[in-house]
Amino acid sequence: MKRMNLTQQAFTIALAMVMMILTWAEADAQAYQLIIGHPRDVVVEEGQVDTVTFTVEAVPGTPVTYQWFMQAPAQALPDPVKEAISPVLEMSAKEAYGLDGYRFFCEVTFEMLIENSLPAYITASLPRVMILKHPQDVIEAEGFTGDVAYGVDLIPGIEPKIYWYIRLPGKNWEEYSTG
Repeated sequence: MKRMNLTQQAFTIALAMVMMILTWAEADAQAYQLIIGHPRDVVVEEGQVDTVTFTVEAVPGTPVTYQWFMQAPAQALPDPVKEAISPVLEMSAKEAYGLDGYRFFCEVTFEMLIENSLPAYITASLPRVMILKHPQDVIEAEGFTGDVAYGVDLIPGIEPKIYWYIRLPGKNWEEYSTG
């Protein structure tokens, strides 16, 4: 068996990778005859005010029909989206935020040929909680009997549940207060 030098080995590996990519692209191209552009996943933030859009693109000049479907995360079968019969599905960001984890796809039809686009998902990002001011350590003088107040300043408009924990010397952390 003939040994290859490193350059020949690298070339052989690169050629094999190119062949795999071309084979994959050819298989993908054969899978879809009508659809040439698929919808993409969307991330929606709480309070976002613009429009969320999913788009599917069909072969130009082909008189296709469209029907969008949505499926909740635990739902067995998808439901058609009412009046969603164009290549673009739009909804308010507020509506989309409530559809976290939902799967959307478009059914594209031409005569007897029906193709479903690849699915796209809505992800609702968690609200950003930002602490503006942290509690400070307190050193009590020997014999101190007063109260000590700790506080945290948060971004205005956020109403989180706050859990306070305390750790006394030589002890483990324990929940102290909830507010």
